[in-house]
Amino acid sequence: MNNRNGLHIQIVIFALITSVLTALANLLVENIVGINVFSFGLWLIIPVGAVLIGMGGASGGFLACRYFNIMPSKLDAIALTLVAAFTMFLIYYMGYSTLVLDDGVLAKDVVDFGTYLDVVVTKAHMKVGRALNHDTGEVGSFGYWLLVIRFVGVLIGGFAIFASLKELPVCSDCDVYFKKIGVKENLQPNSDTAQTILDKIRSGTVEDYASAIESTGKGDCDVKIEFTLMRCPKCRSEMVTEEFFVKNKDKNFVAVKELNGKTLMPKDSIIPSLFAKK
Repeated sequence: MNNRNGLHIQIVIFALITSVLTALANLLVENIVGINVFSFGLWLIIPVGAVLIGMGGASGGFLACRYFNIMPSKLDAIALTLVAAFTMFLIYYMGYSTLVLDDGVLAKDVVDFGTYLDVVVTKAHMKVGRALNHDTGEVGSFGYWLLVIRFVGVLIGGFAIFASLKELPVCSDCDVYFKKIGVKENLQPNSDTAQTILDKIRSGTVEDYASAIESTGKGDCDVKIEFTLMRCPKCRSEMVTEEFFVKNKDKNFVAVKELNGKTLMPKDSIIPSLFAKK
């Protein structure tokens, strides 16, 4: 199941299922609420909605990899990206097959899909402003550029699912994903105290590592460190990942990925007990 080579059919099947569900959900939201998530964008050309739709369409591949412990290959990355693109096609085709004209006739009984797509792409109106209350009118031929931009968006969304899978910790001995057991949050007043914690993490001793987890500050702190205990479901080996965050000028924590790390724990160490709920 976890062979790293070739195309894994489980990934494709699960991704196709979520592709159909995502396209259907987009259609229902548009018909009920009047909002087309797929077409939503920032500053006209940033296809936020298309990226989200691409991620939703390919998300089944993520679930398949976790459930079957599959390490995705390059072929799987291509498959997930193509499924994301297929989701975009489904959105347009579902709109075409369910559109009812003013006289009660289904659009698909009057025009072909190509004609429908041309009308939808070129006759669409673009709304701008914070409340989306300013109508710029029909987009015309620019609609095809928007179509290309959204297509790139869904491809990015599909590939993002593959990229997120590659970031998941894997037991090198068993070739399965580590399972998350618990999280401990460590707060530090400033960068100097955070450096002390980082030195303890990298010292290589269990005692220092345990001290790093427990040495947390109180009150208004500028640095946050999240320790996550992971365990291999087969060999039961354990790992702790470290994620660093610092406050920006708006007082929100933002990730500092270059400081992140992961540390394998020796068997029967005291570290798992520090994650026990009290």
